[in-house]
Amino acid sequence: MIFATAILLVLPLRVLAADDIPVIRSGCSGGITGGGSGYEIRWEGSISSWRMDSFNTSPETTLIRSDKAAADRLFTLFDHAGFVRIEHNEPGNMTCFLTLESAGKSHTVCWSKKPPQPVRELYDAVTSIVTGKPGSSMGEVTIIQTVPAPTPKLRPEKKYPAPTGGP
Repeated sequence: MIFATAILLVLPLRVLAADDIPVIRSGCSGGITGGGSGYEIRWEGSISSWRMDSFNTSPETTLIRSDKAAADRLFTLFDHAGFVRIEHNEPGNMTCFLTLESAGKSHTVCWSKKPPQPVRELYDAVTSIVTGKPGSSMGEVTIIQTVPAPTPKLRPEKKYPAPTGGP
């Protein structure tokens, strides 16, 4: 027992670069302008909305709040739904998507008309967690801070424990 305790004490926490932090993104874009909007939930708990006016503009990111428990619930839902095994790629004039990025890998499901039911439920869960309202309404949110789109390589590295049970 003492040996096991000693091992746990000497193992360092994994330092994740900003672009290694798992993130879930949702949204829709396209149409005449190519603009779009959606949400981003990061593993450490930051919940943001993003918006871009046209295809040739950078997205503006707005921090809504930080809620680690909500982020944990959402990442667990994606894991239990087997999101990374869902293959669905049907873009159109106006395309909606869900993306899960983790450990340098990215998996995206996109649709223009109707997504598979598990994807619809995950999309609704993202929206519900962000807005606090059930369903997929891209409703009103309370804004805490508006910031330009982050450049991950410019963010200072922070110490986060290694993700567990996720993709």
